[in-house]
Amino acid sequence: MRPLQKFHSLPWSRLLPQIGLALLICSALVVNFIWLQLDERLGATADPKAYILNTFAFMRRLKNIGLDNLVGNLQALSFGGRPPLYQLLSMPFIMLFGYSMDAGLMINMVFLVLLLISVFKIGQIIRGAPMGLLAAFLAAVYPPLVRLSWEYRPHYAIAACVAFSLWMAFLLVQKRTIKAVWRFVLSLGFGILIHPLFAMMFFIPAAVCSLYVIFFQTGPRKPANFTDIFPWLWKKIKDPLFLYGYFPAALLTLGVIVGWYSSFGASLLDSFQTLSSGELADYRGYDVFTFGFANVSTGFFWHLQTMPYAISNVFTAFFGIGVIILLVKHRQSDLLLLISFLGAYIYSATSTTKTWMHFAGILPIMALISVIWLSEIKNKILNIVLLSVLLSAGLFSYYYVNFGGGMNKVAIALSAPVARRGDCLAIDMVFCPSPPDSYDWEKLHLLILKRIKSDPDCRVNDCRVLVSIANAPIANNTLNYYQQTRFAGSPLAIAAMRGPAFKITPFNFSVFLNSSFIVVADKHGRAGIYDKAMGKLLDNPPASFALSHQLVETFRLPHNRRLYLLKRTAPLTLSEAQDVVRSLDLDDKYKYGQYRVLAPLYAQAGQFENALEAYQRALEYEPKSAELYFGLAGVYESLGRLEDAAGAYRKVIELAPETDLAGQAESWLSAR
Repeated sequence: MRPLQKFHSLPWSRLLPQIGLALLICSALVVNFIWLQLDERLGATADPKAYILNTFAFMRRLKNIGLDNLVGNLQALSFGGRPPLYQLLSMPFIMLFGYSMDAGLMINMVFLVLLLISVFKIGQIIRGAPMGLLAAFLAAVYPPLVRLSWEYRPHYAIAACVAFSLWMAFLLVQKRTIKAVWRFVLSLGFGILIHPLFAMMFFIPAAVCSLYVIFFQTGPRKPANFTDIFPWLWKKIKDPLFLYGYFPAALLTLGVIVGWYSSFGASLLDSFQTLSSGELADYRGYDVFTFGFANVSTGFFWHLQTMPYAISNVFTAFFGIGVIILLVKHRQSDLLLLISFLGAYIYSATSTTKTWMHFAGILPIMALISVIWLSEIKNKILNIVLLSVLLSAGLFSYYYVNFGGGMNKVAIALSAPVARRGDCLAIDMVFCPSPPDSYDWEKLHLLILKRIKSDPDCRVNDCRVLVSIANAPIANNTLNYYQQTRFAGSPLAIAAMRGPAFKITPFNFSVFLNSSFIVVADKHGRAGIYDKAMGKLLDNPPASFALSHQLVETFRLPHNRRLYLLKRTAPLTLSEAQDVVRSLDLDDKYKYGQYRVLAPLYAQAGQFENALEAYQRALEYEPKSAELYFGLAGVYESLGRLEDAAGAYRKVIELAPETDLAGQAESWLSAR
């Protein structure tokens, strides 16, 4: 047969879905790439910069560190015990394209390809290639996933890893081979090393799939009677699938995971333990999630309530019908898909922060459930209508989230939570366009940094800038990003008053009162404990606080807003600190940071009994602070309690050996 005849004889009906998948992947990659190249806005919708900054710093250190320091540097890259595999995988792109956010985000395009192929393959296994292609299309246009692809965070990779592991699970159930077991188990290990949240997403479906394959997929599916339980179990364990598949693959994967977490997870576990004790137990679980226009109490049904605001009413309706069909049909593959969704949902809804960033891992499964039921419809007209609705909603969502386009009425009809003027009200609005705009955000950040850096009072170790991120158009990590990429070696230290959406830690008096400069935007008001506190202090400051600060410069922002740069012009006094503490209308449990600030001020004023009480209260919340023990020792000495002072100095040496504080403590002890 001639080549041309062979070409015409190819089974096009079977190749069309694969061609469609290739076009879908190429289109998504091209749009993503164009969007990233065009976008210069680093405002309220900007990426959190801490991950990329740590990656940059790690790469620069690689040239100078030895193997003995490699572990410590990896730990700095790991964000408190989380494996830095996502950051490490992005390093080749940064090496090729330079130290920029766009270069780091190239890794998300790799996971985009993995996500779409995995969803397509699962749909192909369950209902055929056309349904797989449709599910991949939904995964590509879901607003939360589109927005996450713009951020340098591992949460987008989690979604891809969930889809990939689910694909491996279906292949395992379908083929039941040792090779399939290894692929499945290693995919689980890879996902956990991307981010521990993956384990929350996939623990239950992975356990169910494994138990089914090992014990119930082949006969005998159950012991004949009670006395046959142990022989039945022994027979299952002797199965080569377990002996040469699950057992060694699981040992290898667990060895890698435990090896990592045993080295680096201690600090993370310790922080959880600290948060679980005493009054700080109130801050576990993130009490309130701000969805732009209203507070939604967190709980098991939070995700159900907010789903339309994140993916649209159309997608939610298709998903709901899909769940009902799966429950009615209860086929083996359908049940595995349903268990995967319910397991991921239940674990995530009860174990992690209630944001769509953390729920992103369930979206690939939702995409599959939303479309596979369409294959049950035999009426061609109804099928075409439903497909048209789904495709139209998907294309609109993708276009709107990427580029806006001024079609806000349509977006609102699809339940997109947009403001009437067309702006995103908050960064948590995942169904909200974030296209490049005409305002030069980069110029604003550089102007702020240049102005602070040129100030004669901005000296090394004495130039901390506090960024109020309560509804502010800039973030501390964004300023850090420009500082490290444009002002390397600058004495600036950027700080913030924690996140705007959650109660995570009490009000940070030390950062607020001891910062040399404060950057704050007008119109505070995003819900949350920090917004209210910062808004009240900066809009109506106590007289002593207002006298100690001066307005350095005002910057104009879009929508008639202003950004103010304040400078501290007088040292913090005891009366000023007391005024600020009293001005905050908060429960005492939110104000424990006052003790760290007040204690040394009491000591300077000679009020040693008050200083002693303040240090003791501060140590109740920060029992491992060498700095607090050092101050406490000085107070004990001033009160003539030398034995207690010696004990406090020994605690300093224990908590912070080989530091300047420890050296001073050792000198004091040796002198006596």
